[in-house]
Amino acid sequence: MLPPHSPTLTSLALYCQNNLPHQIRLKFSRAALLQNLCVASDRRSIHCLHCWPSLHRQPTFLKTPSEALHSISALRNYQTDSLVKSLRSDKLASVGQSILDLSLQTVKYPRSPIAHSKLRLSYHRANNSFPQGTKGVFYFHHVAQDNVQSQLRFRLCNTVDDFPHGEDLRLPDGSFWNVSLRAMAKVPSSYHPVLNILRKEFPLEPLDVDSSLNCHRMVSTFDPKKLPSSSQGVVDISDLTAATLRLVGSGRGGWPLFYSAGTGGDASHRKASTYPPGTVGVYYFKQSMAAPTRVGELRFRLCRDLEGFHQGTDLCLPSGEIWHISTLTILASERYKELRNFLSAEGLLDDALHLDVAGTMLTTPHPTIVPLRVLNTPFMVDLSASQITFTVPPSITSKIRAQHLFRNTRFRPLFSGRAVVKFEEYLTPAGDNPRGPLLALRFLEIFTPVKRLSDHDDMLSPEPGHLLTVRQGKSGRYGLWGFNPYNTSIRKVIQDLIARSRTKDSDS
Repeated sequence: MLPPHSPTLTSLALYCQNNLPHQIRLKFSRAALLQNLCVASDRRSIHCLHCWPSLHRQPTFLKTPSEALHSISALRNYQTDSLVKSLRSDKLASVGQSILDLSLQTVKYPRSPIAHSKLRLSYHRANNSFPQGTKGVFYFHHVAQDNVQSQLRFRLCNTVDDFPHGEDLRLPDGSFWNVSLRAMAKVPSSYHPVLNILRKEFPLEPLDVDSSLNCHRMVSTFDPKKLPSSSQGVVDISDLTAATLRLVGSGRGGWPLFYSAGTGGDASHRKASTYPPGTVGVYYFKQSMAAPTRVGELRFRLCRDLEGFHQGTDLCLPSGEIWHISTLTILASERYKELRNFLSAEGLLDDALHLDVAGTMLTTPHPTIVPLRVLNTPFMVDLSASQITFTVPPSITSKIRAQHLFRNTRFRPLFSGRAVVKFEEYLTPAGDNPRGPLLALRFLEIFTPVKRLSDHDDMLSPEPGHLLTVRQGKSGRYGLWGFNPYNTSIRKVIQDLIARSRTKDSDS
């Protein structure tokens, strides 16, 4: 090896500075050339000149400037030959794509004519050198709407015309060597030479080639009517245990949303699983038609773009239940304060409801307690639930339970699904027992599809505008369900609620 102060190396470094391509002259000073100079007459060594930082072998120095001249000429040819001009298999011949030789290379830096930059690609973790005979072309194996199976691959062939008859490069375990579109989109700054070509040659969505658009999961609106005109983009939360949501204009760092039943947060993460593959879409707020600013829930609509929002479907849990965060949860939990304020500012939720709800939720991690200041207040019910729990502010010292409304036994629900309902005064004929039922339940809206779970007909199917009707007593005849508490104190609270509601109705 020649010493760094050798006149031969000094003149060679000066010669290289004057003759190497402009981008390399800018990158390496004469001192760097003297320190790292590694040029040989074969192209593999010339490749090492191109990428000194990745060199892991003993340098071989040239002894004469004539060898440098030969190497520089070969280097220029190598740069031209290593261009990746297209990743479409049907365009390789028309663009004049050259065959690339990756044999025994530790890494390969195919240059994109679009980005004029290089990309490091390794063969295998255990053995980074590409095997002998690795000659062919890079191409993109495109599978529509699947960013895992859509992959950068290398087709082994001696000429571009042989491409259809060649085989894809395989790893030692027999699987195809590849870099998935999903992996590239996660680090677009590293893979931008390839991604730039893909943007031009394939019908890919922005999120497919740059998942940084999704990293912060910024939400500009939850209103489905505003989505088309907003800057909102779709997000990919596939395979995540928790998706962190951030709101445009909010100073908060965001909060995690879990893939679990009913609440999407707080204690539910203990039983949460990962979001399923293909969970791509937008968050939105589903309002009740019967009580738009009072009853609703946050949902996730599966769609590849905003244009497909109305044709998309809502994300479901493995049970088939729609993933959601209910209005009660949003109103009750301080962790959703930013979300509550955001929904209120959009006119999607009445923030004043928070004053009624917050005080009733202090004793339960899963807010399902309904606050009722007056009757005829709409709220959501789960038709498979064993009871409805509510309080009557300001008397919130105890919870009131109406049990087994939608069941013929304690353990057997008759229906699944959710509905918007309201309690109203139970109207009894004159002269009836004053100890009779106080409240009836009216269905206002079927919020999610209702499914019958039992052959028993102890309850009529819920219908909007109809009162809850069940079989009664030994006769088995249908009659209106009624809430008839025997506890004197609870009965007094309900009677006061009825009186207060009558006064409010007369004032309005």
